[in-house]
Amino acid sequence: MKRIVSSLLLAMVVLSTCVFPVSAKSNAFIPETAEVIYLDNGGYIVVRKTALPVQTQGGSLDFLLGPTAAPFHVNGCVEANYYDAFGLHCWDFWLYGSFYVVPGVSSTCISSYYDYEMYYASWSFRDGWCSREGDTAYGGGTFRHLYFFQHIVNADLICDKYGDLY
Repeated sequence: MKRIVSSLLLAMVVLSTCVFPVSAKSNAFIPETAEVIYLDNGGYIVVRKTALPVQTQGGSLDFLLGPTAAPFHVNGCVEANYYDAFGLHCWDFWLYGSFYVVPGVSSTCISSYYDYEMYYASWSFRDGWCSREGDTAYGGGTFRHLYFFQHIVNADLICDKYGDLY
């Protein structure tokens, strides 16, 4: 009997130290379709917007809001994939944004960054940049194929006051 009570107490102590979110937005709204941009050189760029898993909820300013819905963070990504006229996947560009959302009140972009990958040595990347302003993350750069042509990428990711990404 003593072992059973000890085991139950231990289980209660372990469970009481676990942190469970009170509420969190499970899925941000993202249109199901990808945008395809056809280029003059016969290639095309596929652009997708994706919601990433929510890692945190709330923040240091929660106490100022009073009895409202719990604020949460939304993380998202814009991905651009370039395919040449032969259908070869040549490069990818990603813009990431992290947003702090007070449901129905506001959304603020708190960080943005970009990444890229090239799959052929004939491509180069330069002038990469990212920024944030209000509820929007911005980013871009220039992909250049030897000296023949270049593609300037400009991307943005917007989060509305409900946590939906556009």
